[in-house]
Amino acid sequence: MMNKKAEEFVAMLDSVAINPRDTIAEVDYLAECAKKYHYHIVYVNQSFTEYMINKLRGTDVLVGGTVGNCTGVGEEPLEFKVAAARHWIDLGCGEIDMFLNVPFLRSGMYDEVKKELKAVRDVTPTLLKVIIHTSLLTDEQIRIASELVVETGCDFVKTGTGFYGPTTIEAVQVIKDTIGNRAQIKAAGGVNGWEMIEQLKAIGVTRFGMSNSKVVPLIEELNAQ
Repeated sequence: MMNKKAEEFVAMLDSVAINPRDTIAEVDYLAECAKKYHYHIVYVNQSFTEYMINKLRGTDVLVGGTVGNCTGVGEEPLEFKVAAARHWIDLGCGEIDMFLNVPFLRSGMYDEVKKELKAVRDVTPTLLKVIIHTSLLTDEQIRIASELVVETGCDFVKTGTGFYGPTTIEAVQVIKDTIGNRAQIKAAGGVNGWEMIEQLKAIGVTRFGMSNSKVVPLIEELNAQ
């Protein structure tokens, strides 16, 4: 059983095991925690996604699919991205996180970025979150990326993964100032501790992506209150 505060936190949570060092042991532990604490959704490295879907079948926990390499920057060809989205949806993924093409964006190739986002949006009936990697972008590029996410009808702007630097309060504020309430914000990568979580919630973040190793102590701390 969880108290109300813990339940509210879990409802905003995408718990993950996507580090390249994560093995099937971490995946199995994530599945156990997901069932115990009723996580909203979990993400694992693509090699384990179908395994996790089978592991959590019949539970109230969704499994997310990732379009693009978890340590990448959206550099895959468009055909690969569309095929990946279709593949994960067909397998039963409940939401999709895709990587915006950072090399295209940083090159000023905005029409190409928009084309890719729209193509994946068109084959994704679930919630679609777009990872823009704020740590690799200037504030102006963050604004442009966020606007493209909204223009193509995607549901969330997601800050990053943590592999290229942590999410910052300042970057999230730029996103919020750009999109207002036209899309939601997912903060991920370097989200640490309640102070930061509360600051991000105050800005307007509605979803958090955090590694399972960080999540469990936070839930237990809330439950002890």
